[in-house]
Amino acid sequence: MSFSEDASGPNLRSTADLLISVAEAATPQNLSEACGAALARITGSGVVGIYLVVAGRPQLLGSTNVPVGLLGEYRSGLGVSDPYLERLSEAPDVLDGPGFYGTHGWRRSRSYELLRGWGLCSNMCGPLLHEGEVAGVLYTATDRDDRPYTARMKQDMALLCRAASVALPRLLPTVGQTEPGLRLPQRQAEVAILVRQGLSNKAVARELGLSEHTVKEYVAILCRRFSVRNRTQLGALIAQAGSFAPRRPDA
Repeated sequence: MSFSEDASGPNLRSTADLLISVAEAATPQNLSEACGAALARITGSGVVGIYLVVAGRPQLLGSTNVPVGLLGEYRSGLGVSDPYLERLSEAPDVLDGPGFYGTHGWRRSRSYELLRGWGLCSNMCGPLLHEGEVAGVLYTATDRDDRPYTARMKQDMALLCRAASVALPRLLPTVGQTEPGLRLPQRQAEVAILVRQGLSNKAVARELGLSEHTVKEYVAILCRRFSVRNRTQLGALIAQAGSFAPRRPDA
């Protein structure tokens, strides 16, 4: 059932609750999970990847229900030059694979190839706006080849992106922010994001293309930075953080 069909009574309240949960999300993981619940209602799939867009490149903010390994493959491959992001910077609107590439072009695209490798068959994304600019992107994907994204689903996705955009400012790092926990070197920020999502060191290593030993070293560095004793305390602490951003080159 789509948002558009929830016209009255309990359904209307349920839709409002979903969107309010998205708009009021206090952490990146809260936002990912709330968007996942809404997308499961809209499309039947709760797969979510939320990225900040920094200098035209995607930086992972949060995810849920994404196959382990897909995020890392996107980061090192398609994410380096994602045509969806290029289009969103020109015209911020909801995009889906077949609509963007055309029916025949879609199955020859790098996006389709990436998804098929992880048991998915189509994706859709929408812009997250901050002060009138595209500051992030919300991705979803489905393994239902028999259920293409419809015009109504895209309308509901646009509504969901508006709700997520309301939450985004409280999750964005403040310009000039100096707290050591928020301005991290690139790799430390990436490890922190995945630890916050509950991934094991082995899973983090697989996502980032690192050795498990290297990940353990990064976790130890983060524990010292945050003055915590172990990985469990680190995970609990950073789960409360608003966002992690790679440190600027001049920082």
